[in-house]
Amino acid sequence: MEIPAAARRNYQARVELDHVYRADGLLSYVTLRPVRRAGDRFQTPAVLRAFAKRLRSEIYRNVRQQVPGWTDYRIRTTLRVSIFMYNRDDEGGVAANQQDILIGDIAENTLMHLFELATGQGSNQNLDIYDVIWKVWINPASVVEGATQIETTPEQDADTEKMNTAGVVKYMKLKHDDGSIGCAAHALAIGLDLKEHPGRKNRHLDIKFTQFCKTLQESMGFNDPKFATIFELKRFVSVYKHYRLVILQTAIHTPTIYIGMIKLTRFRV
Repeated sequence: MEIPAAARRNYQARVELDHVYRADGLLSYVTLRPVRRAGDRFQTPAVLRAFAKRLRSEIYRNVRQQVPGWTDYRIRTTLRVSIFMYNRDDEGGVAANQQDILIGDIAENTLMHLFELATGQGSNQNLDIYDVIWKVWINPASVVEGATQIETTPEQDADTEKMNTAGVVKYMKLKHDDGSIGCAAHALAIGLDLKEHPGRKNRHLDIKFTQFCKTLQESMGFNDPKFATIFELKRFVSVYKHYRLVILQTAIHTPTIYIGMIKLTRFRV
């Protein structure tokens, strides 16, 4: 028996989607606005389930296009997002939000929880599904990643760890590396070693330094050590609590700074 059109529409709320992209082309925000149609009779749980699915689909589609090589599994396990619910009748003010979640957490129960937060305790009791806008922010630190590259070899440049004018150590291949060490652990290890063992010579020829890189990388627990994301680097300050990690990106004027117990702060410069 065919389901009547009115009943089918009950689960197919019409929406408008807006996208905001960063200067580097990565998706920054996706916004979902319900559109009222005459005759719509919504069952809220089913509609919120559809909204959540639509938001997830948009994020998957964009990240697949913008970050070649990322599988759906990696998107599910690595991407971090925040979701905001705005009340249209409250000058666009945020009614409720859920921050720093995985894409799989954009689900019916999450949207329902936010809706209940906004309408509970006598507040916004008359709020309905057409009065709100859903916006998801994609944390760029969970997308922007490194890619292990070596500029020179130990034989060519074993003892020239000179700082350039930007304060960046020149990369050198680890002679005893079996190919498992990524650039994130390598860079962090160089910074630590320069700080704690400033007199060490030929560190890239030293098997102890190579082992230190491996140990540090294991303690970080990167999803893929060769393509660690900026977001994953905040694990560093959970292991080395007395350090501050500052991450500078090309053409990005605001550095990412991790301090102490996995606390993230940002400063404008």
